[in-house]
Amino acid sequence: MNGTTGFATAASTLVSADAFCEPGDRVLSGGYTIFDGGVPVFPGSIIKFDSFADTALTGWHVIMLAANNMSNITPFAICFDNSPPH
Repeated sequence: MNGTTGFATAASTLVSADAFCEPGDRVLSGGYTIFDGGVPVFPGSIIKFDSFADTALTGWHVIMLAANNMSNITPFAICFDNSPPH
């Protein structure tokens, strides 16, 4: 699985990131981890967030409006393994 981490550069910054399944696999679900200056964040440090599958069902997208410039978000995708025929 490939993915990105989104970092806030200032307070009230919109941050997004994606996690992708391997080619040919389909996303079933996903989620994210939010850190604020290297420590896990409690609700309230994030102004707004959303998490959803992309339209092609190949990955998981997350977006947040960070409360400060130390926040970052890392998504993960739970994928169905569509193995190629052997």
